[in-house]
Amino acid sequence: MNYGICHLAVTPVRSEPQDEAEMTTQLLFGECIKVLESHKQWRKVRSIFDNYIGWIDEKQFKDLNENEFETALKSVRYNSDLFLACKSNKRKLLIPLGSSLPSYKNGTFYLKDEIFEIQALVNDFTLSKDKLLNIATNLLETPYLWGGRNPMGIDCSGFSQIIYKCIGISLHRDAKDQELQGEEIANLNNAKSGDLAFFINDKNKIHHVGLLHENKSIIHAAGKVRLDKITEEGIFNVDKSIITHKLHSIKRFL
Repeated sequence: MNYGICHLAVTPVRSEPQDEAEMTTQLLFGECIKVLESHKQWRKVRSIFDNYIGWIDEKQFKDLNENEFETALKSVRYNSDLFLACKSNKRKLLIPLGSSLPSYKNGTFYLKDEIFEIQALVNDFTLSKDKLLNIATNLLETPYLWGGRNPMGIDCSGFSQIIYKCIGISLHRDAKDQELQGEEIANLNNAKSGDLAFFINDKNKIHHVGLLHENKSIIHAAGKVRLDKITEEGIFNVDKSIITHKLHSIKRFL
């Protein structure tokens, strides 16, 4: 099979075809993939949502034929609750924020031969700053996890990608690539809540991203998803009273 879909709540994507390899990102429930290569039980895949490439175990996704693949990409809604309880004709599942609900209609969605019923209405896409900030605030205290993309563990660019996904805007997976998107904002005085701020390391490489909030504050994933202050210099950590990240640029997507 050349196509597949994540049928678990979360599936790790690794840098090499082995369990011990670094987890570079995750697939969330309902996200589709294209299979590029095989090695034993491992499949090198490309995520359709953000084009990210890595290795996943064949047991952690479902094969799709071309017709099933095309169907799964239609009428998709994205879960904007931290976790959504749903039940199919085969199993119960708790799926995380940002998961894709393929072929969604009237409170049900389909994954191959499974028909899922959900316990709450899934909202249509709303390009709303208030909705974006609400989703981001709900993720506060989520632990940092390199490669993570869900409310049990998330990294900085996974955080920005998922909250924007929930309002129907697609961002690249890594901060350095996200910085190439959006409308450039000249400085912090011209920025608005909902903009993304990008930060550089000692080698002038973009390595961090966060969401600007109200009153010159920023929500970002560093140790955990946290709320700090931001200045023209960078992120001011309210616990340590120091600048922890050097500001590089600000981009607007709404």
